[in-house]
Amino acid sequence: MQRLLTFLILLGMALTASAQFMIDGQLRQRAEFRDGYRRLPSEDSNPAALIAQRTRLNLTYAHEDRVRTRISFQDLRVWGAEEQMVMHPSFGLYEAWLALAFSENISLQAGRQELRYDQSQRLMSFNDWAPRGRTHDAIVFKYENANSKLHIGGAFNQSAERLFETNYYLNNYKTLNYLWYNTNLTPSLNTSFHFI
Repeated sequence: MQRLLTFLILLGMALTASAQFMIDGQLRQRAEFRDGYRRLPSEDSNPAALIAQRTRLNLTYAHEDRVRTRISFQDLRVWGAEEQMVMHPSFGLYEAWLALAFSENISLQAGRQELRYDQSQRLMSFNDWAPRGRTHDAIVFKYENANSKLHIGGAFNQSAERLFETNYYLNNYKTLNYLWYNTNLTPSLNTSFHFI
């Protein structure tokens, strides 16, 4: 693992000069004291304390504004939750997508990606406050110009590779279809419409 990180850092330093390849990351620890989180405590329950950590390594590549791709690896853990000297894999994929620009205004992005819309991100957000965050395995068609933006996206989830049936038993959506339209009605009034 250490050799892989060293290789990626050296590769990033060599390619950053061309401004096409970027490596960045995140290391976030959060101490929590819980006494009534998600449900009310009973009279005989004691508070809980923990330290959660999220580590991300992000690799982004862009080529002439026509092709962009991003891969983001993520490790989540609670300090002390794993026994020492025991192998427990906990490394996962947070983002892995490819975006192709067909013109200056039209593009298509497919893969595991964050869906975040509007400044408040009220209906669709990546929930960065949560340790895991939120990404979607989706495909998004985008039309954007100086005055307005239209995104049409969709996702279809399956819990395993199946030969028959498409029953989905995970606590997640089976399908997601949405349309987001954002436009500047005046220089000081920006409006968005969501259809999910």
